Amino acid sequence: MFYSVQSELVERFFGFYDVSEDHTSEGLFNLITSLFQEFSIEKKLVGKCYDGASVMAGHLNGLQSRIKEIAPNALFTHCFAHKLNLVLQHGCNSNKICRIFFANLTGISAFFHNSTSRTNVVDSIIGKRIPQFVQTRWASRSKILHLLVNEWINFKAVFEAIINDAKSSANSICGSVGHLKNLKSFEFAFLAHIFSGIFLITDNLFNTLQNKSFDIEYCLRKISIVCDLIKNRRNETEFLKIFNNAVTLTKLPKPSRNNANMESSYRILFYEIIDSILMQLNVRFNDTDRLIFLQLADVSKFKDYCGIFPTCALNNLIKTYSNIFHNVDKLKVELEVLYNNVNYHNLPHIYDMIKIFEKDGLKEIMPEVYKLFSLILTIPSTSVSVERSFSCLKRIKTYLRNSTSQQRLSSLSTISIEKLLIQQLKENEPFFEDIINIYASKKDRTIELIYKL
Repeated sequence: MFYSVQSELVERFFGFYDVSEDHTSEGLFNLITSLFQEFSIEKKLVGKCYDGASVMAGHLNGLQSRIKEIAPNALFTHCFAHKLNLVLQHGCNSNKICRIFFANLTGISAFFHNSTSRTNVVDSIIGKRIPQFVQTRWASRSKILHLLVNEWINFKAVFEAIINDAKSSANSICGSVGHLKNLKSFEFAFLAHIFSGIFLITDNLFNTLQNKSFDIEYCLRKISIVCDLIKNRRNETEFLKIFNNAVTLTKLPKPSRNNANMESSYRILFYEIIDSILMQLNVRFNDTDRLIFLQLADVSKFKDYCGIFPTCALNNLIKTYSNIFHNVDKLKVELEVLYNNVNYHNLPHIYDMIKIFEKDGLKEIMPEVYKLFSLILTIPSTSVSVERSFSCLKRIKTYLRNSTSQQRLSSLSTISIEKLLIQQLKENEPFFEDIINIYASKKDRTIELIYKL
């Protein structure tokens, strides 16, 4: 859960909950509503973010539709990091040639991670460990690919060393022969340079989308920039650069009777890959019309808003959050004052703006704008921090093995993940006394915690 406290964006962990008995949308809905009632947050909920699982979708019975009934202000956003993952997944697997390429690429990682002796050869020649392949993370493919492109000659030396080593097993020799053949293939080198260039652009976007401190408006701007950067690569100069780089690493195959012009066929493949990625970006991120109100907080356009006020964005805000913003005229006046102040025209991020509000006491002077900026900061753009919580769960389960219940496991995870909050409670409140009183009030205790005089 994200919320704003004294102009700071705070994330809180609720716990792990067992949904093995009923993981339908109805079962998840009942669980979530019980949490809403426990913390009384359904009326304060302004956004919700999902990873795109099938139970989240649906017009009538989907989880997002059900939650909308009890929390009408909760705007649904699909996790941008998962969306980008889907863009690369479908865009890069658009044809058979690309699917074979990525199968061979990830096979290199598995080839070395399955054998310490092969890894030792990599350590001695390259001096770097090959990143491990993770099926659900396209960023792992990017790391493998960047290392391969930068160490192309050394990887060929690694495979040749394994083949020439009399102690190498049959599996090691067979695998090395296959991977070495790929590294000598012009097609493999050509595709490696195409996707390496694309991943250089998308890697930065991945890091942005996974950073919980960036608001959704900032993330949308970054997505637009990435689309433009990939579009700019769609030209003859970029193709010839990639084509010539592949020629320097391998030999261009001889033209056959059925394919007389090799350069022309690879040009078609180049444009097909770029177009597929761009199409997926447009398809996956084209549902942002309901987020037009985010333009009100786009600090890069404050100067333009001095002349032309973003009326459409304001109307979209009122349509989406009519229960929160009651005084529209006051909000518009406050925004006009803000836009016309040149001191706010060069700020990099809305977060910097809200810190100025806190520092200079502007949140009392312009309360509606402060409310708007706080709301936009709170709307989630990613749900990957939820996935990172599972690493904590794994560590605790490894430590405790099977000696703990589901409730205790969730509680221990909360203590571990929210250690900073616990530290604050220890400093500011009678923390230990409260804990002792809670345990002492339980009837089934086995030790005396309070001694009577």
